[in-house]
Amino acid sequence: LKCFQAMGTSGFLDLEGGLAQRALLWLSSMEVFRCRELCKTLEMALESDAGLLDLWRHVLEKTSQGSCIGSHSSTALWLHGLLMAGDIARYADQARRFKVLGNLSFQDAAEVKQLGTSCQTLSFAEPTGSFFIGCGYFNLGDVQRLLSGQSNSVRSQPFCLGWRSSELWLNVRLRLTNAPAIGAGAFLVMLEAEFLGEFFIEELDCVELLVSGGCLVPSSLILDDPDREVTWLWREVLPQRGGTWELGTPSQNELSRSSPGVISQSDPIFQLLLRGLPVTVAFRILLLSMGEE
Repeated sequence: LKCFQAMGTSGFLDLEGGLAQRALLWLSSMEVFRCRELCKTLEMALESDAGLLDLWRHVLEKTSQGSCIGSHSSTALWLHGLLMAGDIARYADQARRFKVLGNLSFQDAAEVKQLGTSCQTLSFAEPTGSFFIGCGYFNLGDVQRLLSGQSNSVRSQPFCLGWRSSELWLNVRLRLTNAPAIGAGAFLVMLEAEFLGEFFIEELDCVELLVSGGCLVPSSLILDDPDREVTWLWREVLPQRGGTWELGTPSQNELSRSSPGVISQSDPIFQLLLRGLPVTVAFRILLLSMGEE
């Protein structure tokens, strides 16, 4: 560190062709930020030098081979190859109420920023409940059968969540279903939850459940072209109330093509799924027992 301080910022950036910066890249973003507190020169480079971010992006593009260049899990935030320090801090603050389920992978800075904005909007609009972010993975064959009319619905792999010190468990899934009452080629996107285990009817009668949220999709699927800017959209999905999804709440006849949760066969969400990519989902669960959360 004394060597870095003596060299100044430019010397730090020139050290062994960027050896120090390349080493920092593979630390988590939080660890990198802690390192900058040890050295003023390093702090200046991380805070103000866009060239450092360009270097990290260049290294990642050469080594990732199409995989993620940013990630967020329950144990680590690794985004300094995508965003400057201020943007990472902003995202961490926006998503602070959300528990990450599994690992979120990012290939685009705009996706991270839109997810942070969407998380903040969802948590501000619904101040109570528990909040989660995860990736919804679908079976490719199931999606193909849905689009070809061979099946009526398809569900993502479940998020398994526990309450009451793991006495009560829920499986939460993203579900896509055909909606012919709305029109040809119309589909519904909804959140679906089911209780796991055996319960007395009297117990379930005392439980009220609301699952609401949305998913993140690109406005158009141009992720293969790094020179094209991708715009990411927050897609509100149909919520679930009670213990099971009931088609009469709301019924397809009460929805139109412009209603939240209604998509067409050409929607980017299907383009993602047909390429084997997951859908990032952010959702809120409000679980009440005898009227208390």
